[in-house]
Amino acid sequence: MGKIKTTAQILTIIMILVNNLPFELYGLPVTTFLLWFSVTISFVSGLSYFLQSREVLFKTK
Repeated sequence: MGKIKTTAQILTIIMILVNNLPFELYGLPVTTFLLWFSVTISFVSGLSYFLQSREVLFKTK
């Protein structure tokens, strides 16, 4: 999931820097979609890491 997340974040940054061209000419909010996709993937990835490490984080001695 890390490579998908990184690719989505890079594409989002590129689209923001080029002001959503050429999709802006057709009224397509591709940047908004990519931004929410990146946020969702990042959240799911973080949640996955947290759930995998919760035994170590909350281990009682």
